[in-house]
Amino acid sequence: MTSSETFNELKARKLADLRAALALTISEPDKDVRIWRQGVIHGRLMELESFGVLMPLESFEFALEVQRALDAQLPAANDPITHNDPLE
Repeated sequence: MTSSETFNELKARKLADLRAALALTISEPDKDVRIWRQGVIHGRLMELESFGVLMPLESFEFALEVQRALDAQLPAANDPITHNDPLE
């Protein structure tokens, strides 16, 4: 936080940084890199929460936003694109 930056400006800047990281994650074609970037985002959320920049509910809500965005854009990284159920 710069000396002229308010707490709310810091929070807004950090959330904007996380949303930029999420945009990169969504656009990543490599599933392993998507998984890694998702972990980085969640790690940053934990840091911001531990430093008091985000409240636990805010962190949880952003984590849900991350999950919804990833689920909506691409197949889940750990699931195959085609499904072969032996019981079918």
